[in-house]
Amino acid sequence: MVSDYGDYTQAHDETGGLMVGDYNFDGYRDIGLQIQTTAYNIPYIYWFYNGDTGTFDYYGSFLSFIEINENSQECMVEYREAQTYYTDTYRPDGQGGIYLAKRVITE
Repeated sequence: MVSDYGDYTQAHDETGGLMVGDYNFDGYRDIGLQIQTTAYNIPYIYWFYNGDTGTFDYYGSFLSFIEINENSQECMVEYREAQTYYTDTYRPDGQGGIYLAKRVITE
């Protein structure tokens, strides 16, 4: 990925914005990396581990970090656009990814 920020992240803490978790609930740890600091959201890009190839495949970007709920096997992403707040709930799609199962909008 080419970035205007050079070879560093804009993380708020010593982790450098690195997140690790099983976001698609396939038994493998995936990685997320904070890409910049904005006024409202903290966007992340994600790579999901592919057990068949032994590599991390680029999965995509989200406007905030993905929060894992192990009990329900769901993930949530909370973000805002101006005065509108979003809570997106994702579930595993059975093919190594996740799909948007529910969106709650609060204005």
